[in-house]
This record gives sequence, structure tokens and C-alpha cells, in this order.
Amino acid sequence: MPRILRYLCAAVVLIAAAGCSYAPILERTENYDFYTGESGAMCTEGGEGAVPDAGLVGPHFGLTLACAFSGATLPREAAQEAVNIADLPRAQVGAEFVAAQVMTTGEFRPEWDEAPVTAWVQAGDEEFELDEFPGPGTWFVVTAPEDDAVVLWVEDEGRAQGVDLRTGERVDPVEAYYLGMDRDTTDDGFAYEDVQFGTPQTGGWIVECFSDRVDFTRAVWLEDRGWAPEGSVYLVVSFWWGTSEGFEDVDWKLDTDKALVVGDGADAASPIDWSESDVSANEEGSNQTVLFEVPADQEEFTVAFTPIGELIEEGEDVFQLYETPDTTEWTAAF
Repeated sequence: MPRILRYLCAAVVLIAAAGCSYAPILERTENYDFYTGESGAMCTEGGEGAVPDAGLVGPHFGLTLACAFSGATLPREAAQEAVNIADLPRAQVGAEFVAAQVMTTGEFRPEWDEAPVTAWVQAGDEEFELDEFPGPGTWFVVTAPEDDAVVLWVEDEGRAQGVDLRTGERVDPVEAYYLGMDRDTTDDGFAYEDVQFGTPQTGGWIVECFSDRVDFTRAVWLEDRGWAPEGSVYLVVSFWWGTSEGFEDVDWKLDTDKALVVGDGADAASPIDWSESDVSANEEGSNQTVLFEVPADQEEFTVAFTPIGELIEEGEDVFQLYETPDTTEWTAAF
């Protein structure tokens, strides 16, 4: 998206008379004058100008719109904090000052670690690029015709979202972020014992595996995959897997197509990715990370785990399950 860098200096036309300064009555502030700075709070929670539940979140940023004011003259609350522009003349006829202040705390937290993003304010067709992401206490003042939209935009990983600086309404948001759901949850793990591979006639192994938890993450964006498809999110299932102490000579390999599904019956969804990573040097087993695409507006999922697979002995002998183990069902509730 093109940017128009148009910072106008905060000059104020004043006339000195008898030791006093004042703005001429007929003087007007031009349309699309833009000012920004940092100050103390322009409003209090629930007070004049406060905007409830307004903000944006992305993979690498979170921003809360704390205050929003508009009027033909610079709002008093803004003038008290933005003292360098406190004496600006009235806006042009049919135009107004739009003043807003943001915070980077509150409920709007980044999905992942913070990283550089691009931010700008747009008034009508005019765009004012910001040198950096607005920090706590950053305020914006812009003059614009009353029917011009004035929007703070933030672009993160190629996707721009905006917040209206008059009303706090979001503009072109990534809806999956704003459905009021948690990002992480857990459930009890699993306990499998006396699981037989091979047959009494041919020989084999009887093994076991225990874990006390499984972790679920609801993600809108992932570093190695990018954005989830529209209307979907990623459901990430993470758990430890490995045979217990005394079974170091064998590897219980899970069937990555069948061992884990979301839902049941004809609606059951298979993983779109399954990866394995090592645990610490002094531990047995491995960490399993399984990825699904699920509806963004669904709050709860049934995840069914059946440790279907094969047992591989160090000598590369492979043993199949004698009987299918019971299924463990988990609930991922966000």
C-alpha cells in the first residue's frame, strides 16, 4: 500500500499585542494538518472521550485505543496534554479536529513476540506515515472534513487492519482475533500400558506410555505457515510421546495420518502437519506438534487420540499392533 509522507509543522499563527498572544478570530487551521506526540493520559477509563473495547491485535503487535475526541476546535482534553498545539485556530468550515490517544497495554496483546510493523494514519485520501509503532501515550491530531474517515492503520505480515479514530470501530479487521476466545488451554494427558506389538507366536514387545498433559493453541498466524485461511484458525496440539524407562531399545512410531483427529465420524479432520522435536538430553521420548485447520468461530473441539502405529526395534525389526489401543478423548475449549 503506498504511503504519502505528509507531516506538517506545528506552527501556530499568533499576533502579539500588549504583551499577550492570541489567534486571529478569522484564522483557520488547514485541512489535513497532522500532529503527533506523547503525553500523559488524555482521558480516564469510563470518562469523557474514553473508548471501550477498542483496539487492534496482530501476530507481532497489540494496541488499545484509549481516547477519541472530535470537534471544530481542538478538544480541551487534547489541548491540555498537547501543549505545543494548544492554540491552534478553529478548523475549516465543514471540517473538524480529530484527536486520539493509544496505549499498548490492556487486552490487546500480540499473538507472538513483538516485531517491527508499519503504521500510518489516513484521513480521506491523505496518509501520514509514522516513523515507528505508536508507544504508550502516543497521541494523534488531524484536521479533516467531517465526512472523511480518519483511521489508524497497522500492517503486520502483509495484512493491514485499522481502527477509526473517531469511534473506535475496527476497519477491515482479522475477525478471528476479536471473537473473545483464549489462545491456549490444556487437558489431562494419556495412560497406555500393556500395549502389545507382534504376536505370541512370532514374538514382540509389550510396552507402555504415560503423560499427564496435552497443550492446545489457537493461532491465527504461524511463522512457518503464515495466515490461516479466511474463516479458519490453526489448532496446534502439543504433547510428549515415548516409551517408558526400560524400553530404550524400541521406538513407538505414531501413524501421523490416523493417530490424532479433530471431531468424529464423517466430520473428523486429519492433521495438515505433524512434526517431532527432541526433548532435553537427559529425557527419553520426543515432543509432538500436530496442526489442524478448524473453524475460527468454534469455541470447543473434541480431539481423539489413538496411538496407532508401529514399534521399531534397534535392529530395524518392525512390529505391528496386536490390538488397537483405546481412544483417549480430549476437549480443547477456548
